[in-house]
Amino acid sequence: MELYTAIEDVSSIIKTRWADANLRKAVSDSLTGDIPEVFAKEPSGMMWRPIATPDGEFCRFYERAKLAGVRPVSCEYTEDAFCSRNFSKCGLAKLTMASGVDKNGHNIIVKRKVVDMRASEGQKLSEVRTLWGERLVDFHHVLHEAMHPEMKDHVADISQWVRKFGPTPRQYYVALFSLAVSNMVMFEDYDVIESESTFIKDVILPAFNEVKDKFGVKPLIVRISSQAEYMQDPYWWCYPEAVEEFMEAHVRRATPVADEDKDLVK
Repeated sequence: MELYTAIEDVSSIIKTRWADANLRKAVSDSLTGDIPEVFAKEPSGMMWRPIATPDGEFCRFYERAKLAGVRPVSCEYTEDAFCSRNFSKCGLAKLTMASGVDKNGHNIIVKRKVVDMRASEGQKLSEVRTLWGERLVDFHHVLHEAMHPEMKDHVADISQWVRKFGPTPRQYYVALFSLAVSNMVMFEDYDVIESESTFIKDVILPAFNEVKDKFGVKPLIVRISSQAEYMQDPYWWCYPEAVEEFMEAHVRRATPVADEDKDLVK
């Protein structure tokens, strides 16, 4: 698909574009001079999710960003609404944990519910609370920093920036893809989940082509995984065992509960 740039090519491309002062000015002007600070100083690699969290997908993104020679940045949209039908948001509320492998080498998984999804439906992610009362955003940040302390200053909530450029995805994806012309590389899998085909057709491709036509070069998007890989083992992205161990200890510390409630997150 034309959307993607090969990871072996993207390092030299983004460095060349970053060094092109005219191109970077054109991008900045198109965004009314509003370049998020996290993308203003050096070429970066971005994965954009509702909340930054140290699942297997993040680990893969981190590895590939390093391979591409760009600084990994986790961007968030915490002012978006929680929706239990959304794959990514549901995964933040009911964590899929790796618990070893079976005799065929496939992940053995367990689920850890951390949010009352029915009660949280429609709330801003920044307002959702865990079952033990902690903000969901703060909980995932604790996990993220514990597993990847090197990312402490490389997590950015771009909610307000996104909203500035339009209330609809069709509008704000033009802004995101503009950044991916000269300031950063997007790491994403747009065609892995079949249910997203309408979103790709109506939002992603038109925004991508609009930016390509405006600047004369295409936005830089690198795959995180392959479709074949996802179909072979749909749980490669789940949380590693170390996260489950840390999470259970964290919840015990954060929750002064009675003995009968200690299995709250089971």
